[in-house]
Amino acid sequence: SDTVRQEYELKVPAGDYERMLKKRFGIDAALLMSDGTYRVTVGLMDQVTSQASYQTATTTIASP
Repeated sequence: SDTVRQEYELKVPAGDYERMLKKRFGIDAALLMSDGTYRVTVGLMDQVTSQASYQTATTTIASP
């Protein structure tokens, strides 16, 4: 299957860094999929420290 990559950038001012560590952020992404079972992986990378985190979910799309 084809891989689709979407990038989103979040910038945090240095003075707000500690406070923002305790917050949650959401990103809405619309994916157009045909019927089937898919693995969706989301990755997050801190460009300053090069630390990365990934989460994968499996979902099944079926016509109503």
